[in-house]
Amino acid sequence: MMMNYNLSLILFLIIGSLFFTSCFEIIEEVNMNTDGSGNAILTINANESKEKLANIIEMGTFQGKKIPSRYDIDDAITQAKSILTQAKGISNVKTDVDYEEFIFVISADFMNTMALNNAINTLAKYFNRSTYGLQIEDNFAYQKNKFTRLYNYKTYPEQYNRLPTLERMTLETARYRSIHRFPKEIKSFSNKTAKLSRTKKAIMFQASIGSLMNGNKTIRNELNF
Repeated sequence: MMMNYNLSLILFLIIGSLFFTSCFEIIEEVNMNTDGSGNAILTINANESKEKLANIIEMGTFQGKKIPSRYDIDDAITQAKSILTQAKGISNVKTDVDYEEFIFVISADFMNTMALNNAINTLAKYFNRSTYGLQIEDNFAYQKNKFTRLYNYKTYPEQYNRLPTLERMTLETARYRSIHRFPKEIKSFSNKTAKLSRTKKAIMFQASIGSLMNGNKTIRNELNF
C-alpha cells in the first residue's frame, strides 16, 4: 500500500517498522504568523508502549522482521535534520530524541508554506521506502484570509484491508492529531470533525492512522479568517 508522504507521517517513515509493533500517536503542530511564516513541530509519542519498544529494539527483530536499532533511528533523524537545515526558507531546525519515554520530536521555522511544502517533499524523496512509488503533493497553503491543510493523496482501501491483522490493528489504534494555531480568529472551517478552540485562534483534528489510510477520514481542512 502506498504511504502518504506528508508532514504527519515523515518521522513515522523515518523510524520505519518499529511502530508497527506498538501503540503510538503522531502530533502535527503548525503555528502561523500574519506574514505567512511560522513554525512546524512533528512529534511521535510512543510512551504508552515504551517498555515493549525497548525490549523489541534490544532483540533486533520482531516476528521475523528486522527492527531499526537506536543507531539506525539516530542516523535517520540526523539525516532529516541535515536535509531540513539545508532547505531554502527553513531555519532553526531542532530534534529531540528520548528513548526513556519513547518520544521523538522534530521542529523548524519556515519562511512560507511553499518552503515548508518543498522541505517535506525533499524529505519524502530521500526517505522513500515504498515499492509503490512516491506520491508528491503540497500539504499547506496560506493566503491573507485563508489557510488550507491539503490532503490529496490517493487511498487504497482494498490494499489496506489486505495488510496483516497485526499491522491493521496497530494503525487503527494509533492516533493522528493536528493542531494549527493562528494570529486571527477562525471564522469558518470545512472539516466538521475538527474542533475549534475557545479563543477561535486554534483548531484541532484527530483520527486513527488507519482511518486516514483507508480513506474513511481526511485531514483536509479549509479555514477562513
